[in-house]
Amino acid sequence: MNDRGASHVLTVAILTYLRGEQLGLLLGVVDDLLADVHDFTTEILVVDNDPAGSAEAVVNGAITDRVRYVNETTPGIAAARRRALAETRDSALLMFLDDDLEPSRPWLEPMISLWRSTQAAAVVGHVDYYFESAVDPWVVEGGFFRRAVHPHGARLAVAGAGNLLLDRQRVAALGVDFDPTLGLSGGEDTLFTRQLSDRGGLIVFCPGSVVRGLVPADRTVRAQALTRARAHGGIGVRVELAGAPSLRRSVAVRLRAVLGGAARVVVGTLRGLAGVVAKDLSHQARGARLAARGQGMIDAGLGRYTEEYARD
Repeated sequence: MNDRGASHVLTVAILTYLRGEQLGLLLGVVDDLLADVHDFTTEILVVDNDPAGSAEAVVNGAITDRVRYVNETTPGIAAARRRALAETRDSALLMFLDDDLEPSRPWLEPMISLWRSTQAAAVVGHVDYYFESAVDPWVVEGGFFRRAVHPHGARLAVAGAGNLLLDRQRVAALGVDFDPTLGLSGGEDTLFTRQLSDRGGLIVFCPGSVVRGLVPADRTVRAQALTRARAHGGIGVRVELAGAPSLRRSVAVRLRAVLGGAARVVVGTLRGLAGVVAKDLSHQARGARLAARGQGMIDAGLGRYTEEYARD
């Protein structure tokens, strides 16, 4: 199963929560793209995080027979990702795809090629966000939904998991899993990939593998964008705390987070005020974003966390 030249299983895991219509369309797109993969036996694994199992009817109505369904009732994206890992112990490759992202051709082939040539534990594709409707220019200028694009094959220390290909057997050998305590706050993928790279797993970037993500209108208002920035500011601190080997180290991480966060709040606020005086929208938005991230760092340093994906 670990022979990279042999024919084996590639699983695309789609994690979903109350997006039945989008899921139905996505299953058709992924099934079509899997027709381009010839060196693997392919399957689609739908991990439904709705305790009521609302996605099961969508899966049962799918036109492809390569899809299977599991219901993970523990709330949170981390629980869904853990379930996907557990369900794919015998797969050679596991491709994570979130249900609000749509891949474009080519998708898997460039990632598989880079995986083969680099012997990587993980290959990360690009996520390109676009907006549902006319969006506040302030949000655009603030770069709240912008993802960095790296050169082909660039080595990364951390990565997101919305468009992530894993060498399943290598991940198992390194003993890495998703932290369930980050299920509703986000950052479970940051911690996972950080631990993967810390334990010797190579993570590389594949700009030729692109998925597009629709940002709903209700997430592009300023308050929601700032909540997102604040949550992301705390994620890095939580990742550091998770890897702290001692109480002394943990205290140092918290102190640095509070001080560093306070500095960002001050600098961000001043930049925002300068933007107001100069009537520069970019400085206004980026200053507010920096201040929000700094506040998130302070919160995490004090043990308070923003749950970006909290449920009623």
